[in-house]
Amino acid sequence: MAQLALHRAQRAVLRTTPASHARQHLAQLASSGQLAGRRVFIRSDLNVPQDDSGNITEDTRIRASVPAIRTALDAGAAVMVTSHLGRPTEGEFKPEDSLAPVAKRLGELLGREVPLVANWVDGVQVQPGQLVLLENCRVNKGEKKNSTSWRRRWPGSPTST
Repeated sequence: MAQLALHRAQRAVLRTTPASHARQHLAQLASSGQLAGRRVFIRSDLNVPQDDSGNITEDTRIRASVPAIRTALDAGAAVMVTSHLGRPTEGEFKPEDSLAPVAKRLGELLGREVPLVANWVDGVQVQPGQLVLLENCRVNKGEKKNSTSWRRRWPGSPTST
């Protein structure tokens, strides 16, 4: 299920509702103009299978994320998307843990370049109408346990840059 962060109350609603309700909620926010100029953080399931060379062998999860991303972009939001890929060790980034192949495929599906941003927990520069893919969230210390200190630092948090 994609998770969208606008502020604490909305974030809590989207974490506890099925994916279909989260998409409806996003569409309602978009159609009412509430996403225009806002930062939108989408935690999506982009954990796709890859072959030994790092090529994506099945992209259903990426394709399933496209409608929500398009909705936020079309509504004028600054969009940040992240996911985990594989089972990386917290705090130890390895090239095989990178979401680079996902960024490439997402860009092909959206018809636009999708920049991949590493070291993003302390803030991300993204403007309305722009999209960035944030590097594998599982590499960040505290993400797996959903620690409070980590949550306060992520880009969708009201206290982040």
